[in-house]
Amino acid sequence: MLGRHGPDAAIALLRSLAGQTVQPASVTVVSDDQGTASAVRRFCHGGVMCPVEVVDPAQMAMPPSAGWVLVMDSASTLVPLALAWLAWAAAQLSADGYYMDEDHAPAAGGPGAAVAGGPVLKAAYDPEIDSPLYRHTAVALRGSFADGCVPGLVGAADPVQAMADAVAGAGGIGHLARILVRRTRPVPAAVRAIRATEPVDDESSRLGVIIPTRNGGAVLRGCLDALRATSARPERVDLVVLDNGSDDPATLALLEDLKASGSAMVIRDDAPFNWSRLNNIGVAACDSPLLLFLNDDVTITGTHWDSILRHHLARPHIGAVGARLVYPDGRLQHGGIVFGPGDRVEHEGRASIGVPDDIASRWMTRRRVAAVTGAFLACRRADFDAVAGFDGAEFPIWFNDIDFCLRLRQAGLAIVYDPALQAVHHESWTLSAQDHSEKDPALWQASLSAMRRRWGQALVTDPGFNPYFARTGRPFELMREPSPHEIQMHLVRSARPNPWRVD
Repeated sequence: MLGRHGPDAAIALLRSLAGQTVQPASVTVVSDDQGTASAVRRFCHGGVMCPVEVVDPAQMAMPPSAGWVLVMDSASTLVPLALAWLAWAAAQLSADGYYMDEDHAPAAGGPGAAVAGGPVLKAAYDPEIDSPLYRHTAVALRGSFADGCVPGLVGAADPVQAMADAVAGAGGIGHLARILVRRTRPVPAAVRAIRATEPVDDESSRLGVIIPTRNGGAVLRGCLDALRATSARPERVDLVVLDNGSDDPATLALLEDLKASGSAMVIRDDAPFNWSRLNNIGVAACDSPLLLFLNDDVTITGTHWDSILRHHLARPHIGAVGARLVYPDGRLQHGGIVFGPGDRVEHEGRASIGVPDDIASRWMTRRRVAAVTGAFLACRRADFDAVAGFDGAEFPIWFNDIDFCLRLRQAGLAIVYDPALQAVHHESWTLSAQDHSEKDPALWQASLSAMRRRWGQALVTDPGFNPYFARTGRPFELMREPSPHEIQMHLVRSARPNPWRVD
């Protein structure tokens, strides 16, 4: 126990230990505060049925033969049955550590000690997150790992987070989706992890932008103008426009201008609309090593988007990158794609109203996601070829982007959502220009059925989606009690070195 919040907090945590049905083998209070040390000694265990000692951080040593060590900040207490759940979780894992969900409760220490109520529902550990979405006030570590970790980190600015990062970096850390810890004191704001967003300069790296269109002259012109105006290196961007049978005079005139000026390659295809086939044709027509699939109804608003993409795609473990998309009125349309709600997939944040700040902050944070929309999807050509591109036979219109991301994840690659990539999406303009037969709900249902046959449980499994959240309604807006099986499956998957990898 890290007794950093004074004697009252330390005693409250000890009392929560005393009420557990499973008792610890020993308790060590780490504090250089004499008032805390005196209060703990006067407490005389208070019902804690094990030895309790107080040590100075400089003299910290791990107890011998500990199977598991629970490190807690004294800003928190344990809920009833917490240690029983922790013991159960330890038996499920080969990983060296795990963390758990928390909630907030007012402390009994006066007005300055109260914290706002509400749960802190976490997700699998994500090394891509550039600004932590939540803080950990407790982490459980395997004894053999704790021996070499805890003594050196108790003096860190955020010791519990530092220990969680250490075990994650050593091979994986699990997430126990169970509210077992109650915060009784304010926890300092998360420290922002500063990471460069500029790429390593690589003059040979060209970016091909593939844009299907049909009678979309007005939106296509806006798309192309914004794309050029917001790019850092427009001379290294190759444009490929796939004209799917346009007959609108203004659109045809624009396409002729693009061809005549040499500012874009224009390819005509009069076959029935098939988003996957069109994009595959576009890839085959250019030789750029980096690719961006962009809808003609997407207007990029964030600057230097091409530099951000080059930075991400220079890292070999990243397979695809997506953007923050908003409707013309500013409401969020896409903050990544989450798997599970409605037994399928949903855009995160779309039309969400009244979600807590800690959930809304997901959509302003770079992180791993289960998939990103094909309206703005970037990848390397080598990876595109390795997974055989988009599947135009099974997924001509819908779910082609989801299937593609799943195949990248199956290859061990990460899908990253970065809100620094910003655009307005006038949703489904190209599709709306097609005949009714090509928007037939039966085709949508057939594609969904094909996804379920191909991917099974993977289509509803998302390590970034806490089991406490309901699988009905909009993502993150409703809660329900998860079953022990759901908790176990999420715990085991989250503890893998790459929880997002598809089996």
